[in-house]
Amino acid sequence: MVVIRQSVLDVIKAHGKSQQSVEVCGVFVGDVREMDGKQVTFATDVIKGEGATHQAGAVTFTADTWTHIQQTMDEEFAEKKIIGWYHTHPNFGIFLSEMDLFIHEQFFNLDWQIAYVYDPIRDEDGLFTWQDGKTLPGEFEIDDDTVEARMQEKLLTIEHLQKWNQRMKVTLAVMLVFFFAAIGWWVVLPLVIHH
Repeated sequence: MVVIRQSVLDVIKAHGKSQQSVEVCGVFVGDVREMDGKQVTFATDVIKGEGATHQAGAVTFTADTWTHIQQTMDEEFAEKKIIGWYHTHPNFGIFLSEMDLFIHEQFFNLDWQIAYVYDPIRDEDGLFTWQDGKTLPGEFEIDDDTVEARMQEKLLTIEHLQKWNQRMKVTLAVMLVFFFAAIGWWVVLPLVIHH
């Protein structure tokens, strides 16, 4: 399952529309989480591919691009992961070319990493995910903050249950101590009285 924040899609689309004669690229930043027993790739932020070489039918991540991405990760997103990449296809439609597949397989080959393609002229988009070792079209949900809120609510509920469970264990331990102390007192008291 893949969830992308609306604000992230807005940044990507604005980036694509700003340079409609060439392809542009960048990476998704976010988390991989467990939700309802499923692995969720959650795109919370984006880093534009500064320093990439742009052509009408291709885009290349250069050494400068990766340096910029790594610096931004270190400075702004140290607790997060690069969970995929995006690039545009101005008036080409939605697909992954041989070069796109090469980039995805070489740099974004973990099973939770994604590839997103946006056509700023046709205003179409599509997502590609790893499925059985192949990069295939996939689906994604757009987070308008309700998905994030649901996940936070579940995390708080789990945390609350864990604290309650811990309190119950302590309460039970205290009750057992008093129970055995009371039993011990009832056993010792008659012996004291008889002596």
